[in-house]
Amino acid sequence: WLTVVVGYWLFNTLRGRDVLLDQIVSRLPPGTELHWSRAEGPATGPMTLHDVRFVQRTCPDIEGEPVAWPNCERPQVTTFAAKRAMLDPTLRPLLGRTLRLETLELVGAALILPEDDAPFELPRWPESLPRIAPPLALQAETIRIDGLNILRREGKRLAPIVRIANLRGGIDAEDGRLQVRDLVAETDRGRFTLRGEYAPRDDYRMDLLATAVLPAPAGRTPARLGMIARGYVSGLE
Repeated sequence: WLTVVVGYWLFNTLRGRDVLLDQIVSRLPPGTELHWSRAEGPATGPMTLHDVRFVQRTCPDIEGEPVAWPNCERPQVTTFAAKRAMLDPTLRPLLGRTLRLETLELVGAALILPEDDAPFELPRWPESLPRIAPPLALQAETIRIDGLNILRREGKRLAPIVRIANLRGGIDAEDGRLQVRDLVAETDRGRFTLRGEYAPRDDYRMDLLATAVLPAPAGRTPARLGMIARGYVSGLE
């Protein structure tokens, strides 16, 4: 009974939510920080965090070998901030190391990627294809993003990569597999859609459909691109 009472207090009361969030912050790896100005709602959700700021410091690999923070002179710093982040989680899957969110909503967000000073190399097939390796399996049934700027550090300045006005969709991501459900993004680089599955650990198996409508000056017809990728890397169409 004590376990039931403590569990109810942690996940269904505001004081329990604060204790749970403090425990999450205390267990972040070295060089990683998470802050917010205030929280609303219980941990069972919907839970809203205001003025979120997440900072991750890592060391670049040396000769292909990982280096633990802080054993480097020039760390790579990734920063994420959002005016508001709303999460509606399902807590039971966490027992199996899966973070399941019925809804993930971000408003007024920015992602700043670390400076990339690696020398240019031509892409290699299939090594240049992305590897899917999240620290925790993530299932998000509904993703809603309104305003997300993605930038990269270049010395003392920030170079814009893409500005996402809004994004809708859903994803399942686990070690070696990614499934995307009807992802639609309206950006300053065009309108993009993506759906399907990609499993790099299974001989890069994929079944993907992607489209892009690129911006065009007034009076011009926008360029429209489409891609279908099916099969394995050894027999890809």
